[in-house]
Amino acid sequence: MLPPSCLVPASETVGDGSHEPMLAKEIPLADPELMMDMMQPDEWKELPQSIYGAAMMAAIRSAVKIGKPKSNMDSAIVGFAYYGVSLTVFVAMCLSVFLQAYVLCMSKKFISFPAVLAARKLYDSFHEDAFTDGEFDPEKWQDFDDTEDLCQLPFSQPWFFMSLLVIWTATCWVHLKESYKYAAMWLDLPSPSELPASPFRSPYAHVEVKYKDEPGHTPAHTHKDEQHVTLTHASRCTKFVVMLFIFTPKVTIGMLLWWLGARWLSATPSFEDLVLNAVALAFIVELDELIYHTAVPEDVMKLVEVYRIKVKYAKKPAHDDPEFNTRS
Repeated sequence: MLPPSCLVPASETVGDGSHEPMLAKEIPLADPELMMDMMQPDEWKELPQSIYGAAMMAAIRSAVKIGKPKSNMDSAIVGFAYYGVSLTVFVAMCLSVFLQAYVLCMSKKFISFPAVLAARKLYDSFHEDAFTDGEFDPEKWQDFDDTEDLCQLPFSQPWFFMSLLVIWTATCWVHLKESYKYAAMWLDLPSPSELPASPFRSPYAHVEVKYKDEPGHTPAHTHKDEQHVTLTHASRCTKFVVMLFIFTPKVTIGMLLWWLGARWLSATPSFEDLVLNAVALAFIVELDELIYHTAVPEDVMKLVEVYRIKVKYAKKPAHDDPEFNTRS
């Protein structure tokens, strides 16, 4: 599409059949309200493709299903289809949280703690053998036996060490920032009690379903025909469960992982191992996505792509913006 201010050359046929160029014609500007709508952010946010996104999808499905009264159309197979997905995701998430917590504990016990203890002993021996009355003694430094090992500690090259520490912090911050954004979206959702009363609506959550508009689809839509399912309302009980069982483990593991990683990197005995340890820590960060792609069935992964959360933002009409009206 050409820009609104683009000039299009035109020509006019004169009496002798030749073409004479005319002044360029200007394409009219687009509708101001349409331009403002295009600049507004999306009203929804897709769930993340991870085990935590699958857990949010299962929470939405369960909350919508639990509160609805049973009808004659409900059967044991339908109930198993709904709660079977939630059970599968719950088992996969428990596995992911357990593996991450176990790897963190074992890394602290067998890797981080011994490395920190060895670095402390080396630094204590340096102060005992190379200092006199609290002041550095160059002559004793020449006789210090662990000079090479001490110079290999990361703090001997602070700029290099800080650059790796900043990269590690940014890696962990990406996951913490994602958790904050989705937690804020959940908390901003209004309660289903604000909707008109209906006996067929769940008091725990409300969704808007958009079905595939394709030829051959029957009027009786099924979950296989769902193109988008947008969560628009959630009760306090639903928000509490999501915050407690989804975001709390993710944020806790993320913060502990950053602390353990920074502690391990600061006590690494050599610069070669420093880079290798930084790469190894990224494996623990991506462990939840590894579990998601290996333990979660493809049908459940497709459901995660269908579900999304409504985003709350203030939309300002174009005609109420004097600056926009002046520019246009």
